[in-house]
Amino acid sequence: MTPAEKLAKNKPARANGRIKAVWVCRLEEIRTNLGLSTRDVAKAIGSNASNYWRIEQGAETSLTNARKIAAFFGKSIEEIWPRAAG
Repeated sequence: MTPAEKLAKNKPARANGRIKAVWVCRLEEIRTNLGLSTRDVAKAIGSNASNYWRIEQGAETSLTNARKIAAFFGKSIEEIWPRAAG
């Protein structure tokens, strides 16, 4: 079980989010499917909710942060930030 799944285990489910850009960011979708808040994830990766939310909305982040986020969710960076079609 990934760290994200462990944290989400006792949280209620929420609706999916959506984000589209040149690089699609699936963070909100992944996070909400697990019923986690931005604060939950930010705390778990050693960030603050405001910075994490900006990343989730498509702001650039460092490779170090991208790796932390991907590891937390048990995903690859490419699964979280797939290239948009077109």
